[in-house]
Amino acid sequence: MKTTSTQLDEVRFAELIKEAEESLHNRLNVYIDALRAAASFRINSEHVSRSEWRDYVNYLDMDRRYPGINGLGFIYPFTESSLAEYVGWVRANEVADFSVKQVPDVPRPSQDLMGFDHYIITHIEPYESNAKALGLDTASESNRQRAGQRSRDLGVPAMTDRIILVQDGKERPGFLIYYPMYQRNLPLRTVEERRAAF
Repeated sequence: MKTTSTQLDEVRFAELIKEAEESLHNRLNVYIDALRAAASFRINSEHVSRSEWRDYVNYLDMDRRYPGINGLGFIYPFTESSLAEYVGWVRANEVADFSVKQVPDVPRPSQDLMGFDHYIITHIEPYESNAKALGLDTASESNRQRAGQRSRDLGVPAMTDRIILVQDGKERPGFLIYYPMYQRNLPLRTVEERRAAF
């Protein structure tokens, strides 16, 4: 039979867990709002240059308003041929040493990428602390790939399981949260429609 003290401890512990879960949920919603705003900024622009993206992210004041977010970026799908063209353009116009990178030390998954071969981080800020992530092919690792596909297919934010970040070379654990973007004025009711509009 439990003592009253033990029962009170268990009740208080359950309350602490609930408070922590609510706090985490609220923080994640704030982060998702930042992603929604970024998607809105990008989807309503013909082209976003690196300097425009840097100015946008700087204006968000992430360190103060979104503590815990290491970076904010865009991932775009490419075929093999469109990626080669994109890499050439970036090297000629924006980042001379731009290259496509794979997630290190993991085998590339062999899943269907819906007609694309690569999902590349094309913009990321703050750049200084995230330079190693620029050009990363998020389809080169199954955890990142699954979360991206879930977000695309369901039309909702999706978070990876725990991953090792590539940014700082310190093998720190972290998470990515994906927020899908679709072409405007297309139906998004079904998985097939969302995939076609992605």
